[in-house]
Amino acid sequence: MDRRELERRARDKGAPAREVERARIVLLAAEGVPGKQIAAMVGCAEPRW
Repeated sequence: MDRRELERRARDKGAPAREVERARIVLLAAEGVPGKQIAAMVGCAEPRW
């Protein structure tokens, strides 16, 4: 999936919340935002791998 598609999904008000959240997470990670900061910004828990 390319950046444009992720940006479209992140803005899609009719999309399932989980899909919007994932798109936002991927976009933030691509910008180099650390996982803990992404979790705080998006409002989810950071995975414990």
